[in-house]
Amino acid sequence: FSMYASFPTAPLKETDRLSVIASSDEIKLLWQHNINVHGMDILLHPDDLTAIINWTSSQGSPSVGEILAKFSTLDTGKLWRSLTWMLKLGIMRLG
Repeated sequence: FSMYASFPTAPLKETDRLSVIASSDEIKLLWQHNINVHGMDILLHPDDLTAIINWTSSQGSPSVGEILAKFSTLDTGKLWRSLTWMLKLGIMRLG
């Protein structure tokens, strides 16, 4: 679709680096909108999301692989979905 022509599309890789770009207040605001939290049952629990955000912030720009290793006790599928969800919402960015 031409509507999405400017959106990059590539699979997220374990070597990609992520960084947190949203402030705590911005994240709280995003999580208050129903459309942003629809389908939370396929994502990690909000407490786990918060832990990932806090750890990622403290590390600067860890790789996806480092995040997966740090949170290896969590459901891997939900962790991948949660990372891409946070990228989509602008909580995190690549790089």
